Amino acid sequence: MQTDGKQDAVPMLPELDSTVNKVPTVAATQWTPHNGVLLSDVGVSIKVPKLPAGERSIDSIPDIWARPLLFEKALFDKKHPLHERVRDEWRGLLALCALWEVRSLPFEAKLLEIPVTQPERASAFLRAAARLCPHRVLSEDTPWNKLYVLYYNNRPVGMTSPTTLVCTAADSRGRFDGRVNWADEGGLTNPAAFLTGQERSALAHWLQNLMSALNGHPGIDSVQAGDRFNRLTGLLVEYIGDLGPAVAHDASNRPLGLDIGIYSYLNSPIKAREVKLEDSAARLVPSDGFEPAVQLLVVDPSIADCWRVRPAQVPLFGRETLASLDFAALQQVRKEDKEKVRRLGQETLRDAEWRTAAMLFSKRLLLISSTEPFEAIREVEGQRNLTYDGRSVVPILPIAGELLDYLSAEDLQRRISFLPEKNGAITIELRLPLAGVDGRLRDLLLRYTYTSDTIERRSNVPLLEVWPNFRAELWQLYYTYCDSALRSPQDLFMAQPYSRTENTPKIPTQIIQRSESDRREITRLTSPPTAFICRAYLPDVRDEQEVGVLLLKELEFRECNEAVWSIGIDFGTSSTHVYVQPTSGAEPQPLEWSAQLLHVTPSLKDDRDRLTTFFLRDIQPEIPFPTLFRPESGATGTWPFQQGNIRYFNEGIVTLNLNKNGIASGFKWSEDQSLISGFLKQLAAQCAAMAVEKGAAAIRWHISYPTAFSGFSQASLRNTWEEITEMLSIPSLSLRYQTESEAAARYFQYKEGVSLARTVCIDIGGGTSDISVWSNTALLQQSSVKFAGENIFLDLLKVNPEVLSAFGASWVTGLAEALKGSFYAEAGSLIRSDGIQLTKRLPNLLAAAKPSDSLYQFIHLITLGLAGLVFYAGLMLKRLRQEEKWGANELPYVCIGGNGARAFHWLSLGRVFDRSARQNELFSNALKAASGIGSSSKLDLRISGSPKAEVAYGLLKSERALKKEEEAIVELAGEDFLNEAGEIISWSTHLEPEMLVKGVRAPADFAHLRKFVEVYNAYAATKESLACRIDYAKAAPLIRDLVQDELNEYKLQDPSSVVIKPLFISALKALLKVEVGNWLRGR
Repeated sequence: MQTDGKQDAVPMLPELDSTVNKVPTVAATQWTPHNGVLLSDVGVSIKVPKLPAGERSIDSIPDIWARPLLFEKALFDKKHPLHERVRDEWRGLLALCALWEVRSLPFEAKLLEIPVTQPERASAFLRAAARLCPHRVLSEDTPWNKLYVLYYNNRPVGMTSPTTLVCTAADSRGRFDGRVNWADEGGLTNPAAFLTGQERSALAHWLQNLMSALNGHPGIDSVQAGDRFNRLTGLLVEYIGDLGPAVAHDASNRPLGLDIGIYSYLNSPIKAREVKLEDSAARLVPSDGFEPAVQLLVVDPSIADCWRVRPAQVPLFGRETLASLDFAALQQVRKEDKEKVRRLGQETLRDAEWRTAAMLFSKRLLLISSTEPFEAIREVEGQRNLTYDGRSVVPILPIAGELLDYLSAEDLQRRISFLPEKNGAITIELRLPLAGVDGRLRDLLLRYTYTSDTIERRSNVPLLEVWPNFRAELWQLYYTYCDSALRSPQDLFMAQPYSRTENTPKIPTQIIQRSESDRREITRLTSPPTAFICRAYLPDVRDEQEVGVLLLKELEFRECNEAVWSIGIDFGTSSTHVYVQPTSGAEPQPLEWSAQLLHVTPSLKDDRDRLTTFFLRDIQPEIPFPTLFRPESGATGTWPFQQGNIRYFNEGIVTLNLNKNGIASGFKWSEDQSLISGFLKQLAAQCAAMAVEKGAAAIRWHISYPTAFSGFSQASLRNTWEEITEMLSIPSLSLRYQTESEAAARYFQYKEGVSLARTVCIDIGGGTSDISVWSNTALLQQSSVKFAGENIFLDLLKVNPEVLSAFGASWVTGLAEALKGSFYAEAGSLIRSDGIQLTKRLPNLLAAAKPSDSLYQFIHLITLGLAGLVFYAGLMLKRLRQEEKWGANELPYVCIGGNGARAFHWLSLGRVFDRSARQNELFSNALKAASGIGSSSKLDLRISGSPKAEVAYGLLKSERALKKEEEAIVELAGEDFLNEAGEIISWSTHLEPEMLVKGVRAPADFAHLRKFVEVYNAYAATKESLACRIDYAKAAPLIRDLVQDELNEYKLQDPSSVVIKPLFISALKALLKVEVGNWLRGR
């Protein structure tokens, strides 16, 4: 109603459209008759204004079928205010029907039947729908009571229509995701501008087929369909025209499920292009030589913009394209969920996985405050001058470690850069090589910005090492060592090595964690690591997470010069020595040790001490080095460094507190084979690494062993070395075993020029003395006895450390400390550190000494032990003379080597011991008395110029084989004894384990020991002998009892484990024990 204030209110009528006005002009207040068409004419003639922007529908029609009827009206009536909007929606929905497979969209149809017969059985809604069901259709076989509801991602977005083919939902806001890029906030729009050229041409062809099918459909009655069919086909023609030229495409065999009437022509979508994995535009292209087992597809919406293409133009796999992916859903997936990352849209990947950009970056950027560079790592662009909070920092590259499977460290180095931002933020750029569209390789630039909330700065680093520090074709054994170095996990990171050639499953890391801040990780690799994958404990998440990688510089390559190295290893009780011969015929030389360590992180002195303690020394070790091994508690591996590590010390360093620090010593004779195995495996690996670094192409191993080794010990030694040669990648041409006595003789022959025409060689080690007898360069006899340096020298200090008080209180204190731990190893270290100075002071200290003085008796006891050993060698000569294998009546050369040879310097009071030495008379008489040689000449006794080097050197001087008696190895009894039957067995008998296990008895009289004491007492009576007279008659009963106790122990042993101890040597040890008792009692 309207009023101007002067007249009564009058009705306000809608404006008529002058172009189509059919309402007749009638005078006011007059009634005129009209037929029923008038109301229709009025409706047509009303001028309807355009709907306001954003309005999509008229919602006031009270009819269940209002939406499809309104949709039909607006679609077919070009003047309808909703026509353009409905037409675009109609086109968009048809495009969905045609392209859902091409774009791999979650589009489906579900049948809805409205019962027209027996409607009483249906729900109230369906009964109402049946009663109000429209009747106008294009084809009788496509009725209104059989419809399909169309769903996108399980939400209804439209339906089929008997008059328009399809009809959109009245409101589909928010029901489409980015994969349907022709949908806006309100719903579907005209797709033409959003499709690729290939999609437009394919859709045009699909619509042409639809038109042809409709025109030929037998159920369409042109009279009944009338104008609606013509308008429908007209709209299809216009649609095809807007899309451009049609190009034939195959129809898919994956139906939508529409099989009623004319809907069946919408049933088959356009067949999607099946993209193979190798043709995927998003496939990460590996570096040259890389063949990852699993291909990686990098799917990110930024690809389209980066490459300036439409998302649908980026084929991924199968029917999936960048346009078909629901990135919101992908962002919720964790890459650890293998089932989901192998499912891309509707496709299942085989031998491939997908990753979003976010998955390729660490959630945190870890920065290390360090003024020292990490010399071994590769620096990326922007890293060198990177600072944070005003401090220089070294970044852990915040990329996923799995990228190392695809890109080399060198490639990654040039593809990563750091960019400082405002407010302390740091951006990392990563350029990934993808296969690209149409096979053209393209980079994808990814950026990730870290703010103060996601940046972690730490001040400490772990001890991070690689061994060895070179590459070579023949070397395939590498280790990395990562040590928290007693630092809090909140203040550092840990790292695990990466090497792309490792087999799957990867070799597990051995983790040793004693406390929260004491953690060590050792990893074995078959190729040099190219990077470290770093992990850090993050307090806010209370967990250890991957935080990035450190890229390593490539190790230097060592060329092979085809040389064959010979390596001689003398594994001793107290110390071990290694000699090498780089070429055949070359003079053997001590192996020059080098650390061969690559320091990845800078370290402090305390860190280097831990490195030496728990892995490998970073110093030049003492040569020969002590036989020490630190077993790793709970270790299960059998490779070098997995069972523990050799404990090296610098030359001149006193080794104390070995037991306290878990360091084993003297294990050469141990039943714990893991100690021997662990020691020898690491030693062999280091020796081999030195050889390969110098260009060796193969190795000949020369191994010594004492004849006193039991059968079990010999078999175990051989098994260990066979394992070693299998573990090492460098070819092992041979494994040659020689007795220590034979190898020592070769040293004296070749190094010191001693003739083996008539020679006795005695190698006095820490645990055994190895004796060999030679005539005309033929080995006649050899024996190994468990009587050596520890028994002759160190045992004296063990029971009476006060004897060294004359040299200063520090010696007594040092020995007292050694008594608390591994005495032999620690006392030996103490003596080696300054032993020469001790012997040089002896002349002054003994100038006025009396036989009752402790130091005087100390020299006496050393002399007694050494002289007894020479006497036993004389018994071996006597046996040979009885067998007529030694015809000479001259004294042989006697050569003394091994660590125990140093004890002779105590007898000569610090001077060189030679045939002019005072005690040489004793040794000469002892040898004569034992052997029966009546020569009047003096004994030519020679002490090695390189104690402990003899065996290792001699092992390599085997170019010409020496003659050897078939039964040269003899464990000579040395004294008569009684067998289990009470029969007397001769002193010259070769002892067998089976004989001893059955039971033997000591003789009533040790005839040879008694003779030895007679010789010794005669010498003790001479002036300045530094020897004391022995009361043998008094000592004899106790000696017999001690020897019998030792013989009784054999009865409890397995023959294969028996270590034979000659009766003379057992009696000599018993005599020494009696004399030590007298010494302690002050005689």
